[in-house]
Amino acid sequence: MSKFWNIKQPFKSFFIKALIIALCFGATSLVYHKEIIRDNIGDAGFDLTNFFFSLVKTPKQDDTPPVIVFAIDSLYMNSRGLLDVNNDVNYGYQFPRKYLANFVNVLDLKIKESQVKIQSLFIDYDFSFTLGQDGEALTKDDQLFIQALKVKRNYSILLPKTQINNFIENSKDKKIQKLIHDKKIQFVSVNLLTNNDNSARRYLAFRKFEDKRYNNVAIELWRQNGGNISNLKNDDIVSNRILIKSNRYHPPKENCISKYNNWKGYSLHSANCLINDDFDMGELNLNNAIVMLGSTYQKNNDKHDIFMNGSLNGVEMLANTLMTLFYLDGQVKKVNWWQNMLLAFVITLFVDILVSLFSAIKNGSFLHSVITASATLSLMALLSFYLLTIYGYWFNWFIPIALYTVYEFFEFIYKLIKTRKK
Repeated sequence: MSKFWNIKQPFKSFFIKALIIALCFGATSLVYHKEIIRDNIGDAGFDLTNFFFSLVKTPKQDDTPPVIVFAIDSLYMNSRGLLDVNNDVNYGYQFPRKYLANFVNVLDLKIKESQVKIQSLFIDYDFSFTLGQDGEALTKDDQLFIQALKVKRNYSILLPKTQINNFIENSKDKKIQKLIHDKKIQFVSVNLLTNNDNSARRYLAFRKFEDKRYNNVAIELWRQNGGNISNLKNDDIVSNRILIKSNRYHPPKENCISKYNNWKGYSLHSANCLINDDFDMGELNLNNAIVMLGSTYQKNNDKHDIFMNGSLNGVEMLANTLMTLFYLDGQVKKVNWWQNMLLAFVITLFVDILVSLFSAIKNGSFLHSVITASATLSLMALLSFYLLTIYGYWFNWFIPIALYTVYEFFEFIYKLIKTRKK
């Protein structure tokens, strides 16, 4: 009981410390949208939280469709003689579109054979220009792809819009224009935001070309599944963050490689699997699925670094963006400045009091500072993880911990100087 009453003596210093940290955190929250804050102290906390989140298997929401990525990977490329001995492509700059046409045709056939219905197909390849030398004349490959697009089907096809020109969107073919008008062919943006450390953590929600808005493919697919985009943030520091779960290999089968991760309902398969007669299509769960096709072979130029997990290809990043939107039922939400202050104040004060009550270590000693800092870090990190994974709110625990450490350092130096003067 005497230990409880003894807490009154250092309580004033605990209160002042908690108040200073809370006020500094509140001030930091007001300028958190500045890139200098995000770049230097904002990303570290999110990266660590995201890393631990990637290790947890997240449940699939009842109304969330399966997301299936088909990869133009090294297995697919080698089976068609598209890579040389150094694993470099041997066809020039643009991927031959006859293979895209073939994929669409085979997918249609497999859908018919399996008697299922998919929602949509996103093809993550650039269609700004034709494969002709002037970028305008249609080649045989271009024509094969256009013919594949013109086939009547029950699902929509989404294509990237990367600049003003897009030879399919601008096609003079009346059937193509009718399909665009009926939204059977749609155009979407695909931009990810890469930071100074070359890591991709955010996406642009939309882009505008000639005053026309093109939603990010993940945003558009989420909208088509009932998502509300009325208050959409385009490039916000917090709202546009991506929760990433890197892939792990599934035991490979002949002529087929599959990968899964801790997003339940997500899977990635080599495009080679689709044309493999021995592959069990029932394993794909194609019914009502969102299908994505993109490049993942070793030396493709659409790779993005991710914290502590190597790198992911563009189509995988976009799939993770979509899974984030499904999981959180929208974009990441901010904990506002006064809530940040309150949480920082309560946790800091609580830990200091708790350590003083149940520890025999002298208050103000270096060891006491280390223990309280560690306990505060753990509690704030756990709270941040809980708020993000359960409620979709991002509480940046790294900033108050940085403030706490700085405060403890200067307090220790001050007491050391004061002790030596005596």
